[in-house]
Amino acid sequence: GGGTPTSLSASQLEKVLSVCDFNVPEFTVEAGRPDTITKEKLDVIAARANRISVNPQTSHNKTLEAIGRNHTFEDFLNCYDLALKYNFSINCDLIAGLTGENEKDFVGSVEKIISLSPDNITLHTLALKAGSKLKETTSKNVNDEIVAMINGGYERLNAAGYSPYYLYRQGYMRGQMENV
Repeated sequence: GGGTPTSLSASQLEKVLSVCDFNVPEFTVEAGRPDTITKEKLDVIAARANRISVNPQTSHNKTLEAIGRNHTFEDFLNCYDLALKYNFSINCDLIAGLTGENEKDFVGSVEKIISLSPDNITLHTLALKAGSKLKETTSKNVNDEIVAMINGGYERLNAAGYSPYYLYRQGYMRGQMENV
């Protein structure tokens, strides 16, 4: 988990995962960015892990472009469909507080991901790290707006039968909320 191990080639990923011989009921690989996911990499992951994250971050292509992502929502959908061919538990991450988005945009993304029925959906709040281009170019959403985004997302997830799976906090998060 963490980072984007799928930014490695399939052979590099195999080398890393070959030393990860954990006797655990769940082993997750953060496939993360759709622009780094290939069938060859999923083949490698499937031999070692049983859970992956495929992360759209948002369903709005304008936002993805604004934050410098190299994928579209359609690219995410294609990768998600590819991942469904494996026996993975699939997680999808969404980020509240992205540049130019409001509560309606965020909740709309949550609803689109719910319609896909992934095993888990993680709601993150944007973490703006010092020195990042995104921090320099992101407008400041007020904390109340971030809270409304997360609460709206939580309401939709709860209504769809999702319940909290894990919770953590990281530094520099907008609205000082936790990721659930």
